Amino acid sequence: MLEVSENQKKASLILNKFGITEILTELLDKPYQFDSSASISLSQDVSKKEIQNLVKGVVLESGDQEMVFGVSDFRTTYMPDGDSTSHANAYLHFNGECVLETSAERTYLEWGAKSTVHDYPFSIKTFKAGPWLELLGKWHDGVKKAGDRRDELRREEQRAKRDKEEESKFDLGGYEDC
Repeated sequence: MLEVSENQKKASLILNKFGITEILTELLDKPYQFDSSASISLSQDVSKKEIQNLVKGVVLESGDQEMVFGVSDFRTTYMPDGDSTSHANAYLHFNGECVLETSAERTYLEWGAKSTVHDYPFSIKTFKAGPWLELLGKWHDGVKKAGDRRDELRREEQRAKRDKEEESKFDLGGYEDC
């Protein structure tokens, strides 16, 4: 059995309280749902950041503050029954400092893959509490709302285009009032 320290247990409780791993999982698994807002810049290009060989993740910036979240390359473990699971290290940097190192898992399902960032005490390797705990939630809400607005605008544009195309296919020739 893995030894878990009191600090790891407390870190796990704090992460859970602020919903950090759920937010990070959503950013990792569904980055297409998010977009930059007026005050928060979002990018999926973590390759320019020289942080623990990140291969996938997001960069969030607002003013002079920056969060970089990403995972290293997933490595697959195969089970005797044919199942497989992939694991990676997950890192969150706030203003250039690593404030969280934990593990992430990717499970392959019939319809695709699902990633999960862990807050299990034994998976937490680094944790430095600070203002990023509350800030991440606010930034997540901001880029999520921006993504929702972007998607709604796209739907409105598609409806307008569809309506215009349909309108061009009909000529009621003065019989509109029938």
